[in-house]
Amino acid sequence: MVDGAACYVIDAVTKSGRGSIWLDPEHGYLIAKAEYHVKAGDFYNERIKPGTVMDFKLYDVRFKKVNDTWVTVAGTEESNNVWLPDGYEHYKESYVISEITLHPDFSTMPNAFALEDVHEGAKVKVVSNHKGNFVWRNGKVQAGP
Repeated sequence: MVDGAACYVIDAVTKSGRGSIWLDPEHGYLIAKAEYHVKAGDFYNERIKPGTVMDFKLYDVRFKKVNDTWVTVAGTEESNNVWLPDGYEHYKESYVISEITLHPDFSTMPNAFALEDVHEGAKVKVVSNHKGNFVWRNGKVQAGP
């Protein structure tokens, strides 16, 4: 059960780690909750080095029906990552999607994915750098708090 919904749970053990996802049939079988664990020796982008442990959780997921289609509009992601001997990172981020358009007509939106639409100060994740925090400043990705 996740927030009152009887979910289907998929447990998996793969070469990239082990995890579980809860699929909510009342909301289009979207992911209502997820947990994932990666340890030394697993493949995650590349083979994880000794002393590395990564734990990820997704919870407090909320859904909204838009034009007869369920979409995810809120949730919280949290991870705890250890990279011995380099350090430790705790990350927690909640998000809310305030507006969504399904099947937009891009012919009427020529700049739908323009970089100018990225908000100043937005958090940026750089996949190749797991130890840094980055933000969008002055039209570029920069190191940040």
